[in-house]
Amino acid sequence: MATVPTGADKVPIDMLMHRGEEDDEKGSVYDKPAVTFTADEEKALLKRLDWRLLPMMMGTWALAYYDKVIMGQAVLFKMRQELDLVNPGSRYSNTSMIFYVGYIIGLPLIGLLTQRFPIGKSCAVLVLAWGITVICTVLCHNYPGIMVQRFFLGFIEAGIAPSFVSLVSLYYTKREQAFRAAIWVASAPATNMVSPMINYGLGSINQSWKEMYYFAGAITISWSVVVWFCLPDDIPTAKFLSERQREIALERIRRNEGGSKSHKIIWSQVWEALTDWNVWALFVLSVCAYFPNGVLTTFSSLIIKDLGFDTLTNLAVQIPKGFVGVIANVIPGYFAMRYPGLRLHIYTGAVFLAFAGSLALLLAPRVPGLLGALYGLHMFGAAAGQVHGLVASNVGGYTKRTIASSFVFFGYSIAQTVAPILFDTDQAPRYTRGFIATMSVTAAGVVVGQATRFFLRRRNLSRERAGDDGGADLALEDVGDRENRRFRYAL
Repeated sequence: MATVPTGADKVPIDMLMHRGEEDDEKGSVYDKPAVTFTADEEKALLKRLDWRLLPMMMGTWALAYYDKVIMGQAVLFKMRQELDLVNPGSRYSNTSMIFYVGYIIGLPLIGLLTQRFPIGKSCAVLVLAWGITVICTVLCHNYPGIMVQRFFLGFIEAGIAPSFVSLVSLYYTKREQAFRAAIWVASAPATNMVSPMINYGLGSINQSWKEMYYFAGAITISWSVVVWFCLPDDIPTAKFLSERQREIALERIRRNEGGSKSHKIIWSQVWEALTDWNVWALFVLSVCAYFPNGVLTTFSSLIIKDLGFDTLTNLAVQIPKGFVGVIANVIPGYFAMRYPGLRLHIYTGAVFLAFAGSLALLLAPRVPGLLGALYGLHMFGAAAGQVHGLVASNVGGYTKRTIASSFVFFGYSIAQTVAPILFDTDQAPRYTRGFIATMSVTAAGVVVGQATRFFLRRRNLSRERAGDDGGADLALEDVGDRENRRFRYAL
């Protein structure tokens, strides 16, 4: 039967996770007996975590994606004409670009704020703010107005995804992280299975795009209340877990060698992040994975229109696109959990399929059957899910992981900023420049993915040969992965 340290040997849970400057000065409180538990107890805990955390992350991420795809579908209801986004053609591209400029600027600022404050409450406030900003879209009457609104929308949303990466790393083991990251990322393409019909119905009310934004803003504001009360800040305050389950959750962190959450910025980890090639590799992998999405979120409806579909059919054929995106995330995520060592192979295969889809869209005749190639671009989701999982698994230390996560979403923003610019509407229907760029970037992803795997494997082997399985137990200390020699990298 599993036993738990009791009496004087038992460590209060709030001491284990809330580390302040006093803890750092007086010494670690983590050098305490480990908690033992049965497989059934861990299974029950994992089920409880999944049913609380995943719906919160999925719902929030789906809404974040929904407000992006609305614009791609609102153009079918004269949004471009009413906001003067038709001539020159670059104006429509710029409305997508400026969102990610705001996102890039918001990443370091909002990211550091979410480290200083509780994750759950920070996310709720951000969701509320972006819901209000979405509704403000209907107040825009011209090109400058929509550009300002899109900038602030990107700035506010910048803190959500890095917070979710931190949640996954704090509650799940390395083996579990890839699949959980894939699930919440999959909620984005899942919106494509319902949003086309919702937006068609809303747009048909007054033959206007504005109802779409009223609906999206209202549901986002309502969701912020759910996030406030249901998304936990950390393990000690997770009221949906029993005292025993919180102890087990903390022990899982110890065994995971990923470090604990800290509200203090550790400057040595900042330097470690900036000088670690692994962090920069994650940035490049993110750019390569997300570049096809820059095409899909903004230009998908226009590309489908060029294939000869009317408005209703255009929206209808986007539903299977969402199904492909969900499958592209969940199934590879499951295999990454089930078979260790496949993560970067899955990444490589996914960006190669996106490369193939781009090649077909560049060279093949514009016929309805070309939809299959457009669906192929959605395989980027499998690569994106692996990148998020790798951040959670392969970066130790809370400050360093926060920075690495920001790097990943900086790469995401770069891809989303550059891709729409290269797909200027003046190039329709072939978009030669844009698809050549997409092929180049995804081809680079194949090379960088395999190179990253090779060098991470060498780092693991080097530590094993040096006998770096002993030494101080730093599993619950907030230290970087280079300092914690027991740390092993997922491949």
